[in-house]
Amino acid sequence: MELAVEIDRGIDALHDFGGAALEAAAPHLVRGRLAVVLVVGHRYYLVCWNGRHTIGELDDMKLVPVLAMLAAAAVIAGAVVAFGPGALETRAAQTTGIANFSPSDAPTPAPATGFANAEGGTVTLADFKGKVLVVNFWATWCAPCIEELPALARLNEALAPENVAVLALSVDRLENARIRSFLDANGAAALALYKDEGMALAREFKVRGLPTTVVIDAEGRVRGQLVGPAAWDSESALALVRSFKGP
Repeated sequence: MELAVEIDRGIDALHDFGGAALEAAAPHLVRGRLAVVLVVGHRYYLVCWNGRHTIGELDDMKLVPVLAMLAAAAVIAGAVVAFGPGALETRAAQTTGIANFSPSDAPTPAPATGFANAEGGTVTLADFKGKVLVVNFWATWCAPCIEELPALARLNEALAPENVAVLALSVDRLENARIRSFLDANGAAALALYKDEGMALAREFKVRGLPTTVVIDAEGRVRGQLVGPAAWDSESALALVRSFKGP
């Protein structure tokens, strides 16, 4: 199954399944096939659409059913939810391991773009200088993200005494209380709540899929990233993160 969606104003519409943001973006399906999707809470059930039925011209379809379709595919197939400034698509993805970490060719300073903390204030990555940062971009509707959260929480607990911090940045447009409850209910109570609403920081990192995790060394330099879920509490992950602490 292949889908592509043309989004008029970029990837902001991914943040939720409805509301003014989607209406303003007015994205359209440009190729592919649709299916019937049942959405129950944060679970999505996909029912294949019989090819003998028609739903209308694909170019005229709005994004809401397509987004549900993509989320359903992610839940069912464990896909990475991939997107870009001009198109959105699902692609099958194997569960990635730490071996898939892609180091930076040359370390560069982390972006100065701000993001929100649990109190609604604005912070930047520079506020954490001196710590090795594991910056994870995730969403409540991203199944691989949800599966990865507990490992990130365990990484945070294990390495916090070593001046390492995991920053899990939600790209949802939900209230803080709902995101906090979601983290607590999904094995990530040890993670602080941060939001990259509008995906401003994600854009700086050229994030094109969720989850994406960026590692920043204690000097505030970007050292690489990993796209897709990984076992961040594994020995290989701990060793990788520790390697950026410096002498």
